[in-house]
Order: sequence, then C-alpha cells, then structure tokens
Amino acid sequence: MLSLVDAAEGWQREIADLQTRAEEAETGLDSSLSLRVLFRGPGNLPRTRVLAFESRSLCVEVTLPPGIVRDREKQLLTYLQDAVDAADTYAQARGRADDLWAVWQVFIRLCSNNTPYQRWMDAYNLAHHRPTSLPTLSCPNCGAHNLRLEFEVKDPCATYGTAYFWCNTCLTGPMPTPAPLPPQATTTPWGTLNPPNYTIVPE
Repeated sequence: MLSLVDAAEGWQREIADLQTRAEEAETGLDSSLSLRVLFRGPGNLPRTRVLAFESRSLCVEVTLPPGIVRDREKQLLTYLQDAVDAADTYAQARGRADDLWAVWQVFIRLCSNNTPYQRWMDAYNLAHHRPTSLPTLSCPNCGAHNLRLEFEVKDPCATYGTAYFWCNTCLTGPMPTPAPLPPQATTTPWGTLNPPNYTIVPE
C-alpha cells in the first residue's frame, strides 16, 4: 500500500531500508488506495507534488535536496511525511481521505520508537487525525477497544482545546495537552468535562 521508488542519486540505501520497514509496518492492514512515492533528485529546491491519481492508487513525486544531508534516515521520513500530507490533501478534495487511512497507520508505525509513551502518541495521532476511527483502535496498554478522545473548549467557536485521551478499560492515558480540534471532534465546555482519574503515562 506504500511503495517507495528510488530515482534519486545517493539515497539508494536509505530508500531501500525505508521500503523494507514500510513493508513490515503494513502487517494486518488493508487499504483501498495505495500510495506510490517517487523520490527524484537531487534538485536545487526540495519539492513535493502529486503526479497521478487513479481509482486505487496515488503517485506523489518528492525532489530530494543536493549536497551533504545529516541524519539522512530522519530526513527521509520528513520528506515521506510531506508526501503523505500532499496525498491526504489531494484525496480529501476528492472525497477519498478515508481510503488513505491505512497509509497513515503505516507512516505512524515507521516513526514510532516503540516506547510505552510513544505507542500512546501513535494511537493519539491516529485518533486525532480521524476521530471516527476510535472504535477500531486498540489501547496501547491493555489492548481493549475502549479509547476516548475528548476536547475541553473555552469557546463554542474555538479551533483549539485541551485534549484528553484515555482508555476507559484500564484507565490509562497521556497527560492532557492543548491541541487543534480535528473535524468531528467531541467537545465539552470548559470546566464541565469530568474524565475518570486515569493513570498518566510518563514520557
């Protein structure tokens, strides 16, 4: 569902390694829309653009920078995120954003360092990106499908709120934090949200 095509000079090893990790991260996932990322370059200016869109596939071109780049593996993930963001924006405009859901999950798995806190952040990012997916997400602590994501807001027209994210089964979750409101977010007026006294996952 996520394929990386190497047409860039000097990035062959990093792109091949990332493709191997992406294939491992696809375990258990299924997608109705695949993403093909074509890495080109080097070019004078890094660039990301959508090349083609078909019923079951989307192709995005990424031009990599010239010269010596430090932390190439991390930098490649940044360029991959640009590609996934561009694909998501393109798919949303055509009513196909939900079809890229599995691609987002693969990308988040690629970025994870697999600590307990990071697993919670991975789950939060997935839930924040698409709140309607909450019933399908497993708790990083106990595995139950009972996660809650609610936002406390000071104004009905607010675009930001305080995010509370926890599991209603094992009563565990990360520290509440300010965050932008995603579409279809569950909001509660400031001072009225009454979440359970759940255990905070340490960073």
